[in-house]
Amino acid sequence: MIFTVAPVIILGATDQSVGRRYCLRYPRIYSLGIQQSRYSKVLFGLYFFDGIWQSLVVYFTFYYIYNLSNNIITSDGRSTGPIEFSTAVAVTVVTIANLFVGFNTYYWSWFMWVFVFGEIFAIFAFVMIYGLFESTPIFGIGQQLISEGIFWFGMAFAILVAGLPRYTILFVKQWWYPDDLDKVRQIRKREKIEKTSDASKEKKSKKSNQKNGKKPASNTTLPTINVELVEPGRSMSDGTMT
Repeated sequence: MIFTVAPVIILGATDQSVGRRYCLRYPRIYSLGIQQSRYSKVLFGLYFFDGIWQSLVVYFTFYYIYNLSNNIITSDGRSTGPIEFSTAVAVTVVTIANLFVGFNTYYWSWFMWVFVFGEIFAIFAFVMIYGLFESTPIFGIGQQLISEGIFWFGMAFAILVAGLPRYTILFVKQWWYPDDLDKVRQIRKREKIEKTSDASKEKKSKKSNQKNGKKPASNTTLPTINVELVEPGRSMSDGTMT
């Protein structure tokens, strides 16, 4: 738990779904929490089974790698064993737990960067340092583990397969069945891209005018976005009913 708790706390304390400006601009998104459309008993059950799925993927990935392969030899000539298998599973589970918190983060503050990747680094450092002492049950396992290419392949494969159902469903939901919050996020993303594009064009225009000795244009009009929400007759351009 000590290797996974910090990113969850930072996520709850600092994450922003769309930011204050868009929450005030589109107050409709507050109704999602009241209607429990973003979190309910059904979704809790799905998250529960998703956790079971991830655990099974990690366990059987390394089970087939270590237990069904009798010829895995490390770079220093050692053969694998159950302790290395269990350590590989534990390290991968902690890595997935922290990465998935990061994948679900919409507002990446420096706190999130530090704690997500800091926790992943911490589990590797713990295995390496704890494995230096001969009296410990994982003596030498850390160095043995990171020297195996099959371990890194197994970890990458487990991360990919463990997250495949969740993010496939999430993609389908956001692309074909978006709710109000999904739409506002797309509006924010589009406006950010347009703002960046306009700023880049304006910068190029100023440079071009300076070379040609012309005065820059005084006003720059940004395009407006008018997106209709789920309720007919309601415009997202100002967050009011029409």
